[in-house]
Amino acid sequence: MRTFSRALAFSGIAIGTFVWGACGTDAARQCNAGADCASGACNSDGTCVAVASSTGDSGTTGVTDAQAPSDAHFFEDATAPACASGDAGILTHDDVPLAAGLSATFRIATNETIDTAGTLNADGSRSWDFSGALASDKDQIISTLSPSGTWWTGSFATATYASTLSSTATTLGVFDYGASALSLVGVVSPTSDGVSETKLTYATPIPILSFPLHNGQTWTTTSNVSGTLDGVASFYSEEYDSSVDAIGTVKTPFATFAALRVNTLLTQASVTKTRTYAWVTGCYGTIAKATSASTNTGTAPVENFSQ
Repeated sequence: MRTFSRALAFSGIAIGTFVWGACGTDAARQCNAGADCASGACNSDGTCVAVASSTGDSGTTGVTDAQAPSDAHFFEDATAPACASGDAGILTHDDVPLAAGLSATFRIATNETIDTAGTLNADGSRSWDFSGALASDKDQIISTLSPSGTWWTGSFATATYASTLSSTATTLGVFDYGASALSLVGVVSPTSDGVSETKLTYATPIPILSFPLHNGQTWTTTSNVSGTLDGVASFYSEEYDSSVDAIGTVKTPFATFAALRVNTLLTQASVTKTRTYAWVTGCYGTIAKATSASTNTGTAPVENFSQ
């Protein structure tokens, strides 16, 4: 199944594979959601994040946590709220803040025709427009969960947070936010019933994002995966071939962002191959993601796939 997700509402700083943060209600607050603010972002203390100044000042406070309501109005031509980040062409560890307890709303579609290639500009950058509606669109809140108190926490000592890996599955990816990478260290089911639970461990952590992230960067990791999958003992290998293969601007239903495109080819058990594109920006992290259909013939899905 092909899936495609793009940012609809940011209520906190985006992180890694999908992540941001939630905000309570209080009559004394200036805002309870990003839609309440001109900048499109609400701080955890109930104050609005300042709109970026026209002078290019980057010292404004970053977005923290809030969650826009489903009936919020978002300006398609909005500029992303100001956030302290580095060079748009290089994303460091500190440019993509990661933590548990965050959330964001994504608009997700399945089995649609999309344009992952975008438009090639004269300077070699690309422009992608993902703001349009698709027939299968649905809005989904993606959250990062704390390992504390979970049934699996004792098996993943370095875990920073867990988050859903797919809109069509309930399993969670367990991630470690280290100094040089955001790494996948395991896959687990949300709960344990002793019969059909999933708990898979990567012998070698998989760097999903390798810092500093920059155009032209490549990295490959192979790992043995072992544990239980739906209650069945499992052991197999996975190889992740990743590259930052494009730079440009991405228009989402929320705003337009400068971003790097991370192209990852996943090979499972030496045969099954799946290609994923993730568009990553400073402060917000992943603001769009497209996953191809998997092939079982050993042949990789085509580059710049549309279906």
